[in-house]
Amino acid sequence: MKSSYEMNVDLAQKVLLLPGLDGTGRLFAPLQAALAGNLDTTAIAYGDERLLEDYVETVAANMADADTVLIAESFSGPVALALMSRFPSQIRCAVLCATFAVSPLRFLCGVAGMLPTWVFQASPLRGTLIRHFALNSEIHHDIVPEVMAVVRSVPDAVTKSRLKMLSRVDLRPLLSSIKHPVLCLRASDDRVVNNMLCRQLMDGLPNVDASTIRGPHMLAQTRPTECARAILLFLHGKKKDS
Repeated sequence: MKSSYEMNVDLAQKVLLLPGLDGTGRLFAPLQAALAGNLDTTAIAYGDERLLEDYVETVAANMADADTVLIAESFSGPVALALMSRFPSQIRCAVLCATFAVSPLRFLCGVAGMLPTWVFQASPLRGTLIRHFALNSEIHHDIVPEVMAVVRSVPDAVTKSRLKMLSRVDLRPLLSSIKHPVLCLRASDDRVVNNMLCRQLMDGLPNVDASTIRGPHMLAQTRPTECARAILLFLHGKKKDS
């Protein structure tokens, strides 16, 4: 890998968790529990932002003046990339979990932006899609009910707006300018973010390391212990074979 980082977790002034498509931050509970005692984290909750810049401003308002650590999953990966480009002096490093510089399924996300809002209501079909694509049909009796409760809590119009935004996301032009140490956490069996998108992201970043964890797209929820270990090794400046 192209990594050359030297860090100390104790120097981090703030560790922010940037959520996936739900935007609530509630689904970080397993990862926060796994990190407890080693790292204090704050989960960001999004509101009714419309543009990528709106999400960037929401997170920026919660950052410290220096040495902020960003841990971003899926939907929020582009937000973290934009933040590192725009506020380089305030950010120490970033962990990008099962995410991308160019959004997956761009065409479908664009189509989603043209569909009526009622299509995005929580339904048995939507639950089936989440189980198949985000959880790989694994049985997680403790996770699935919480995931579905969170999905139901997000207004349909907000979900539609986020998918529409994703259809326009392409942060590749910014990657070479981001000099921060970055850890890419990759899910070995990710049905949302494919290998090409992972490689695209990593090839564009100058100072990147990777850790592949066996599991589905929702790594932070299904493999929190493994994610926590990889994150702590990265923040302490220790290499881990990917």
